Amino acid sequence: MVGAGGYYTGTFEQPWLDIPPTGKQVSMRFHEFYRVKDGKIVEVQALWDIPELMIQAQSWPLSPSLGREWHVPRQQPKTD
Repeated sequence: MVGAGGYYTGTFEQPWLDIPPTGKQVSMRFHEFYRVKDGKIVEVQALWDIPELMIQAQSWPLSPSLGREWHVPRQQPKTD
């Protein structure tokens, strides 16, 4: 198994998956996984961060969160 990841970046000029174009630069994170057999790719699995693209296009269908978005801080070990 071989994996790769990165960002597709470009100007969003045409509708895609019913997401309206913005005419602005957007990016979409991706990860791809390849299964190789006898030196040839025999299977590909891809993950696209479509929700992030929808948020950039202001086309997110859900209501905004009522809470705050943040990361839970790591607990510091006690030093007695």
